[in-house]
Amino acid sequence: MQRGKRKLKEKKKTSGTKNKRIITKIFLIFVCVGSALGAFYYLCVRTPYFDVKEVYISGRRSPTVDYAKLKAAAYGKNIFKVNLSDIRNKMLKEYPELMTLQLTRVFPDTVIASTSLRQPIAQLYKDHYYPVDREGVLLSGVRSLPLEGLVIVTGTRGDLSRKVGQRLDDARLDASLALLEGIRSSDALNGHRLIEIDVSNLRNIIFFLEDGLEIKIGRKGSLDGLEFAERLENLRSILRDPKIRPSEIRYIDLRFEEPVIGPRWRR
Repeated sequence: MQRGKRKLKEKKKTSGTKNKRIITKIFLIFVCVGSALGAFYYLCVRTPYFDVKEVYISGRRSPTVDYAKLKAAAYGKNIFKVNLSDIRNKMLKEYPELMTLQLTRVFPDTVIASTSLRQPIAQLYKDHYYPVDREGVLLSGVRSLPLEGLVIVTGTRGDLSRKVGQRLDDARLDASLALLEGIRSSDALNGHRLIEIDVSNLRNIIFFLEDGLEIKIGRKGSLDGLEFAERLENLRSILRDPKIRPSEIRYIDLRFEEPVIGPRWRR
C-alpha cells in the first residue's frame, strides 16, 4: 500500500518536472522569437540601411510638374514607413497635368515613380496655341504655330498663359469640348475634317470644316454631347445627301427645325 503511494508521488513529481521543462522551453522560444523580431524591427526601421536613397522617375515629363518635390517627399525616409499613397494623391492634386502616378518600393532603398501625362484633344488659340485635354486641363507645349491634327478652339476667355498645367474653368471651353465629343461619337462629318470651333458667342456656336464650310449649330442650354445630337444628325443627313455638293455650300445653319443651306457666291 505504501509502495503504491510512493510510486504515485514519484509519478506526479516526474510529470511536474516535465511540465516545467516544457513551459521553460516555450518561454525560451518566445524570448528568442521576440529578440529576433526586435532585431529585425531595429534593422528595418532604426538603421539607415532601409532609408530611401534613390527616387527614379520614368515616363514623359512636363515642365509644369516639380519632380524635385516628388523626390524630396520620399528621399531620406524609411522605405517601410514612407506613405507612397499620400505622396501620390498630393502630386496628382497639385499638378493636374499628371494623368497617372504609380510609386513602387524596390528594396532596400529605392522608390520608382512611373508617370503618364494627359493627352491633348484640341488646342485653344489666344496669341499662342494651348493644347488642352478632354477634362479642360491646359497642357504644356504652348506653340506659336498650330499643332497639326488638333482642332483649334477660339473664343475662350481669360489669360491662358497663367493657366498652363491647371484645369480651366470656362463655360466656352466646356461647350467646345462637349461639341467635340458629340461630333466624334456621332460620325456626323461623313469623312470631312473638323478644323475650328468658335465659341466666342455661346448662343451661336459655329465650327468650320477643312474646305471652309461653316456650320452654325448654336446652343440650346445644357453642355453635354447629347445637346447637339439632333442637330448633328441633321448635318449628317445633309452631308450624305448625294444631291448636295459641299464645295458649293458656304454655310449650313442647324439652329432651326429645318436646316438652312447657304450657297457660295459666284461671279
